[in-house]
Amino acid sequence: MLCSDRKTVCGTDYPPVSAPKIFSGRTIMKKTVSLVLAIIMAACLASVIVSADVDPEIGINRLVSIYEAETAPIVDGVVTDGEYGEPIGVWPADTIMQSLGDYAKNMPVSIYMCYDADYIYYAVVAKCDFPHVAYDEGEHHAYGAHHLMSMIIPDDPTRMNDDESYVYPDASGYNWGAVWGSGACYEWCSIFDSKKNEAAVYDYFLAMSSENGFRHAAKAAAADGENDVYEVAIPWSAMKSKVQPEALSGVDGTVFGFDCDLGLTDIGDGDDGENGEFRGNYIYFAGAYSAFPAKNLRGCAIVTCSGKKEEPVSEPSSEPVSESASEVSDNPTQPTSDSGIIALAVIASVAAAGAIVVKKSR
Repeated sequence: MLCSDRKTVCGTDYPPVSAPKIFSGRTIMKKTVSLVLAIIMAACLASVIVSADVDPEIGINRLVSIYEAETAPIVDGVVTDGEYGEPIGVWPADTIMQSLGDYAKNMPVSIYMCYDADYIYYAVVAKCDFPHVAYDEGEHHAYGAHHLMSMIIPDDPTRMNDDESYVYPDASGYNWGAVWGSGACYEWCSIFDSKKNEAAVYDYFLAMSSENGFRHAAKAAAADGENDVYEVAIPWSAMKSKVQPEALSGVDGTVFGFDCDLGLTDIGDGDDGENGEFRGNYIYFAGAYSAFPAKNLRGCAIVTCSGKKEEPVSEPSSEPVSESASEVSDNPTQPTSDSGIIALAVIASVAAAGAIVVKKSR
């Protein structure tokens, strides 16, 4: 016989015996809902951390939102605080960006992008090997030293045809001549020529530098520890191709593909990757260049114009700000994709649904 406290056996010296637990249908429902919520939350949080989709037929596809600039950036080889807004990629903190070469593993790189009704603006600020070397002469190529290689697809890089085949090739189907002849994308190389002491651009796919209104600037590090800086302004009138003949416009919801490859060291003459040996050090923003020397056009970042960025408005507090709360971390915030935001919305929706189910069961 069990006592009222249901923990001990009355009138004996036997060890305590636990009473059997009998679960009602209501209790089982609550536990089931809790378990399902926990599993869904774990899955959604995982998608927030990854912040990119990996498709075996596409590779890495990072999702990037860019915002309308309050004031157009000045393309002069100098990037000031807040000129472009928050960076869309910060290496080495960014978990989607990739590198090739030991030197590139820990070199700080920041990539910025914004837009207005007339232009797409983007800039790259990077610590590079000193002294700065970049020129295109004989067997020494612009892309074989300090450079910024850029790719723009005026379209969703993962778009499919009516027969469900992909419009743009991946690395396995890459052929330089075929891509060049297709006119599907722009690709160009920006450098600060260390011999001529001036910025220069070399077009590879289509001719972005010849587009009316295209602007660029570059500045080399003048001393060890300083940054190389690249800035580009792309007119919306140039955002078209043979595959996508109608020019895109700088409005909320416009989508295009973008990637860049940043060279941090000089490899000397010849092409890198010959005989399977790599001499250079590179940073890749998305997935188009990470299959180097092949190029995966589908792996470009999917960039979406998202209008003006609304800053959160907080209510003023009468409480004094603590010293710890006012400190600013030296570590850059890890950028996340739109998939992370969607995941959080799913968590909130499912949690609300679960609460309703439990309430009704009661």
